[in-house]
Amino acid sequence: MIEPRELEHPGWVMVAGLVGFGRQRDGGPVSDPVGRRIDSAALMADGVHARTDGITSLAVVAGAIGWLGFPVAGPIIGMLISLMIMIMLIGTARITSAAAGADL
Repeated sequence: MIEPRELEHPGWVMVAGLVGFGRQRDGGPVSDPVGRRIDSAALMADGVHARTDGITSLAVVAGAIGWLGFPVAGPIIGMLISLMIMIMLIGTARITSAAAGADL
């Protein structure tokens, strides 16, 4: 945000974000329900991780679109992604600890 730079290839960034979203969308819906069914904290956490990656990829697309008319969109999206990752980390820790029988 201090020294924003012009995004050189917003089209490619958007394509990469959409591809990343599509790839992550494939794993998350499978890992989480299977993890819950077999009581696997690792699979449940993997499902949360896949969803987080998918949402982050869409945020990258939003940031690239924002660059077309709002140069600080990228840094703002970056801060929102960081916040989302912290929130998802707490949620994953709760899922994992609940599956292990502990309480956070």
